[in-house]
Formats: sequence, C-alpha cells, structure tokens
Amino acid sequence: MSSLDRQVACPSCSATVTFKFAGAQAVVCEYCKAVVARTDRGFEMQGRMAALLDIPTPLVYGATGNWNGQPFEVTGRVQMDRAGAPGAPWQEILVWFPHQDTTSWIAYAQGKWYATSEAAPPGPLPPFESLRPGAPIHLGHYGSYVVAEVAQRRVVSGEGSLPGVPKPGVITRYADISGAQGAFGTIDYGDGS
Repeated sequence: MSSLDRQVACPSCSATVTFKFAGAQAVVCEYCKAVVARTDRGFEMQGRMAALLDIPTPLVYGATGNWNGQPFEVTGRVQMDRAGAPGAPWQEILVWFPHQDTTSWIAYAQGKWYATSEAAPPGPLPPFESLRPGAPIHLGHYGSYVVAEVAQRRVVSGEGSLPGVPKPGVITRYADISGAQGAFGTIDYGDGS
C-alpha cells in the first residue's frame, strides 16, 4: 500500500475498499461489486457492477511494470458493450503512473494496443449528432483527425480504482477518431444530460 492509498468501508457490505491513487473518484468493491464514489459528503454507493466477463488480458488488476521507463500499476478495468449490440463486449484497462500521478486507458482491439489519456478539449466540440464516420474533425492544437466510429456504449462490469464514477447500464455516447501516424482518440460525450 502506498501513501496515496485511502481505505474506507464499503457502504454496502462494510468490506475495506482502497482508492489506489489521488485522482480516483470511485472504486468497485471486490466483494459485493458496489461502486463506491467519493462525494463532497464522504463515500456513497452509486450502483453495482455485474460479474466480470472472461476477456483475456495480460494487464490484470494489480499487475506492475514499466512503460517507456516509467513504472506503472494496473489499478482498474471497465468492460463495456455497444448499446443495442451486447454480443461484442470490450474492456479498457486503467494504468496508473505513480511518479507523475497520471493515468492512461489501455485497450486491445483489431490486433492493436491503444493508449489514451484524458485531455482538455481545445474549444467547443462539434455536436455528437453532427458526427459521421469518415468526416474530418479539427481539434485545435491536437491537429486534424477523421471520425472512425460514432456510437453508444454502456458499462457492464468493472473492478478496482477508477478516475470517474462509472454508471452501470447507463448509455453514453462517444466518437473514436484517428489521425496521422497512428494517432487515436475517443471523444466522450457522456449520457447527453
């Protein structure tokens, strides 16, 4: 356990849950699968995750290693499916870099590994409804991209400490984008509320 760990009792089953990094806003209780969120009033249950699907990955919860000379720890994972197409689930692995106290999401799809990190939008984003696959999109100092996918998803399961509060079953909107030299990104539009 590091000095950044914060342990609290799960509001659902009273088991100890650990927020593994300073920016963790939620943790999934390993015993009852409650989503325990930090709030301005303490810690509250914000739903419950389903059991994890069997999607193989070498980046298992708790694994450590080095990436580009920086130590990391796998602190969380979410599993999602496309709204209206539940037969094609995927997962994203949360990797925490303790020396910078930063995180990246790692995913494996179509034979490639993808890494994304949260970035502030360079200005107003185009409305979700206006996006179409194949259309160009310019993101200020991030450069020009092409819309690869416009879809809706829902979180079905997860584990560990997470930088946001997942809402199991809630449909959210996103657009995947691709750019020059293998650049990739996801624009999260949330649930539309």
